[in-house]
Amino acid sequence: MMGDELQELKSRIHGYAATCACSDEELIAGIILKWRDASFSPLSNESIGRYYRWQLNELVKLSTELPINDQRQQLLLSLIDHFLLAHGLFCDLSQLAPPVYVERAKEQQFTYLRAPGKLNSTTGKWLKASSPSFYDACNFRQLRYLGEVSTLLEPHIRHEENLVNLLISLNFNYLGYYHHLCDIWDGLSEAALELKRAEINSLPVREDCSYDPRWPSLKALLYGWLNEKNDLIKGGTIPMTKLHLNMSVAHLAFLIRLLKEEGVTTACTLTELLTQVSSCIRTKKQAAISEGSLSKEFYGTDQHTAARVRDLLHRMVANINRRFFPLVAGFAVSAMLLALS
Repeated sequence: MMGDELQELKSRIHGYAATCACSDEELIAGIILKWRDASFSPLSNESIGRYYRWQLNELVKLSTELPINDQRQQLLLSLIDHFLLAHGLFCDLSQLAPPVYVERAKEQQFTYLRAPGKLNSTTGKWLKASSPSFYDACNFRQLRYLGEVSTLLEPHIRHEENLVNLLISLNFNYLGYYHHLCDIWDGLSEAALELKRAEINSLPVREDCSYDPRWPSLKALLYGWLNEKNDLIKGGTIPMTKLHLNMSVAHLAFLIRLLKEEGVTTACTLTELLTQVSSCIRTKKQAAISEGSLSKEFYGTDQHTAARVRDLLHRMVANINRRFFPLVAGFAVSAMLLALS
């Protein structure tokens, strides 16, 4: 019968009375043996999978609750390593990894970026500056992926073209890198854009991996941006009938995202929506917006942008309350005055 094989370990970690006189090493060996036996259980694969997902979740909780410098973290790290190796196929690897597990990966991966010596490639310099942020709120799948990327990039770290092509082929769809490449290519001539577009289109992409499976592939993001940039250059003069909005592209893109996620724009695809908006709207600082720049901001909203849009929506709601629901507005003012008194 499968149960919580970690119960005794939990008791020891939390300082409860132990029910077993064995050493920590013997306890760990016993846990691993019980996990192995569960694989041969007569229960369905679905039930076994639920059991393994539960056990991984308990391991993560235990490690997260302990201080990161607690010596017992090493026991949990060894257990998690074995568990993922032996039973990872049953688990949801999108689960956030515990902080100590993430820190260890950060120390072990991309070590060549911290070595003495000048990085000549633009992407190499960007990787050195940005790699710590790869590990923010990182899950097990991302850590495994970053480990593979770290190994494959090392021989090419000083060669810009090789690095860019390899990261695209490995589907490194970290949005910060997508923004980085767009910023670099934004000043290219029409001929250079055509050449870059053909080059990107010819690159093979691995379908079995990505930094974030929620986003399109890096190749698709870049190719779409290059297409829109090229169309914008060929489009010639900017129509004078565009609606001028007093907001940034980032704020506009986030509003579009909210409308899309709330089902307000169900009649068209995201690509069609971004194309239509970019063709008829100009923003505070940009008379011409490409679908690519809108797409970049759509997928890359940060907390600062979200806060500014939230403030705008709050002001709109307050305006509605004043005009159509004066009692609600009155209550809000009274509550504010009461809070200040």
